[in-house]
Order: sequence, then C-alpha cells, then structure tokens
Amino acid sequence: MRMRLVCGAAITASLLSFGAANAAAYNFSVLWNGTTASLAGGSDDPLTTTMNAGDSFTYSLSATGGGKWNTILAGSLFPLFSMPLAESGTRTGDLSLNLLNGVTNVFSYSENGASNSFVHLGTNTVSIASGLMFDSWVLNYNILTADTTSTPTSLLPWPGNAPEAQFGDNITFTAGGVPEPATWALMISGFGLVGATLRRRKAIAA
Repeated sequence: MRMRLVCGAAITASLLSFGAANAAAYNFSVLWNGTTASLAGGSDDPLTTTMNAGDSFTYSLSATGGGKWNTILAGSLFPLFSMPLAESGTRTGDLSLNLLNGVTNVFSYSENGASNSFVHLGTNTVSIASGLMFDSWVLNYNILTADTTSTPTSLLPWPGNAPEAQFGDNITFTAGGVPEPATWALMISGFGLVGATLRRRKAIAA
C-alpha cells in the first residue's frame, strides 16, 4: 500500500513538473501609427499562437512617431485592455496593466484571480481618470485556469479595434508629427537664413 502511495506521488510530481516545464511565456509587441498595426521586431506573433493554462504573456500596444493617447473623459470601460480570442470560454488569471508616457508610469491596475468570460483575455471593467497622456499600454497576464485554448484573432485589443475607436467618447489618439519647441526654433532660424540670403541676392542684382 505504501509503495502505491509513493508511486502515485511520484507520478503526480512528474506530471506537475512536466506541465510547469512546458508552460510558455510570450511577448506580443504591437506598434500603432493611428491607422495601421504592425508587430515590432522580435515580437511573438499572436495570430499564430495558441495559449493554454499555465502560459503567460506580455501584450503591449505602442504609438509610433510621437503619437499619444489622451483620456478626455473619466469612465468605467469594459474591457479596458484585452486580447480578442477565437474561442469562447472562461479563464482566470493574474494581471497587471500599465499606461506609460515614455518611461513614466501614468496609470496602473492589477488584479489576482480575475475571471474572463466570453472571448477576451485581459482586464474587465476598469475605471480610468481624465487628463492622462501616454504612448503605450502594457498588459501582463498569467493564465491560471482555462476551460479552452486561447488563440488571439487581432493585433489590436478586443474587439479588434484601436482603443480610441472602441472608447471614442473617453480616449483620443493624436498622431505624431507636431514638432518639438527645439525643432520649431531650428526651423525658424532656417527660414531666417533663407530670407537673408534672398535679400542679399536682390541687393547684389540691383
């Protein structure tokens, strides 16, 4: 009897270690310019990835070219930031969400044992304040349990839209391209030199 218990315990330990050894960690890094989403270099491709219980991932959406998101109205938004999935099911996980402006963290949210039902994996309803400016969203998620697999269907968050499209009354996106003050100064100096050169040419011609 004791031998059976020892063997059973050994088999259970082997199965647990096998599962832990096969757990995968993914990094999905998506770039957004206001019209097109693309994968950053070195990113795992969510569209070719199927995740299971025990897996974890980091999913980030970053603005390119100096673009920024702004929260213009406070609100409780569902789901604030999640991956859209092909399979409908129930999953639980530990998660954290950070909104960053450069290297500055402007908003944080975390939850342990969060339950996600339907076809999303990430946050549920999250309250967010107005007046935030940021250039990236970073979601960390550890899948604790899942009654089905989890296969992302879009580079953009649930339901496959940019956040400003999903929450247009609360969140806006401004594409990059507005020069910084230092750039304006250089441009004005350049215009001044061009003007001076043209005036000198006219004076010589006269």
